[in-house]
Parts: sequence; structure tokens; C-alpha cells
Amino acid sequence: MKDISDQFDVYVNPPAFIVVVAWIAIWASALVMTIYVVWFNLWTLHSYIIFYILNALNIGWIFVWLVGTKTTLLVGNCLQIVMAAVGLALWTSTHDS
Repeated sequence: MKDISDQFDVYVNPPAFIVVVAWIAIWASALVMTIYVVWFNLWTLHSYIIFYILNALNIGWIFVWLVGTKTTLLVGNCLQIVMAAVGLALWTSTHDS
């Protein structure tokens, strides 16, 4: 089976170490934010539930992406749109006081 990267042309692709560093920064900042929020108990239960839904969608997106067919790419893009909406809901729920 061919890798998904073999099926599509990518005209601009950063070096692998840049991608690794970027993802490390993204996940490290998410970890720091989560620890900070939990430590100081800044969110309501509603915000935590939305955060868990967002994490579940992200995990689902990773598994959909790993399949690597054209259909799953479409499903993955739809999941990203839903994740953006849920992320916005999380953002607005953290400011409801």
C-alpha cells in the first residue's frame, strides 16, 4: 500500500525537523495550558466537557488521517471544521462568567 504522501503532490513541504519542532511546541503549549487551567480551577464543568469533546475529535481525526484514502481525507477535513467550531465554543465558554 502506498503512503498518503505518495498519492498527492505537495509543492511546498518544510523539512521534517521543522514539523517535529512545531508539533512539539503545539503539544507542549497545550499541556502547559491544561495544567495551568486544572491547577487554578479556571474553567466551569461546561468548559471541561467541551475540551474533552475537542480532544476526542482530535484523536478521531488522527485515526482517520492514518487510513490515508481520498474518502478519509474528506472526512478528516470535515472533522477539522467541526473541531474549529468546537474550539470556538470552548473559547466562548471560558469567558462566560
